[in-house]
Amino acid sequence: ESILNQTYQKLELILVDDKAILIDTGNIGSDYREKLTGYLEKLNITELEYFIATHPDSDHIGSAAYVVENYDINNVIMSPKEHTSKTYLNFISALEEKENINVINAQDKLGECIYVGELELKILGPIGDVEKLDNNNASVVIMARWGNTKVLLTGDAEKEAEDSIVGNYAAELDCDVLKVGHHGSHSSSQRSFIRYAKPEYAIISCGADNDYGHPHDETLSTLEYYNVEVHRTDLEGSIVVTKENEKITIKSEKSLQK
Repeated sequence: ESILNQTYQKLELILVDDKAILIDTGNIGSDYREKLTGYLEKLNITELEYFIATHPDSDHIGSAAYVVENYDINNVIMSPKEHTSKTYLNFISALEEKENINVINAQDKLGECIYVGELELKILGPIGDVEKLDNNNASVVIMARWGNTKVLLTGDAEKEAEDSIVGNYAAELDCDVLKVGHHGSHSSSQRSFIRYAKPEYAIISCGADNDYGHPHDETLSTLEYYNVEVHRTDLEGSIVVTKENEKITIKSEKSLQK
């Protein structure tokens, strides 16, 4: 089963039991939207069991309004953190037009599990008063589990959020795959967090030659210190994680082209 399709444009797609869960949409702009729609069309996806908007930054929900307007969505999970940007307000307006979508405030389900077939999604964040948190630290954080395989999805969660999650869920953070927070920025992936997560693999979603210098050397050094195998979308393109007979396989767009 395809347990994680991580693209280079800041979104993840989970496919399980013929159902799709989309996490974020990538940046704002027609180019990003066309990449997203082409990606979903290639996989014959017209319906989403869940659409998860991790936080209101435009580089993560740039096409959220479009997705809501053009795909059949059963459930939306989102951070309660609000924003004044046109991108965010368009997303909210699109949701209000669709009465049949079940909209879930992630904090209302904190610590609870949601099931999609064999997939378990446990919501670990955001924790605390989101009005006092910046957008990144108000990210929805989810542990996705299929049987014995666990993938930790962190949005743009930074040190403050990581510390809160360790404080509340330290014993539950060990995972096989970590979607590294905030594109590999040094503001995320603190040693204390990685020590508890103990991932075998880490996936960093960032664009090639991006203006922020992601991923930062500090993050790469931390992951190396804990012997984590790192995969980067800036170097490998889209990355697909699959599980078959309890074995995890990671393939990238570029490796598949060889």
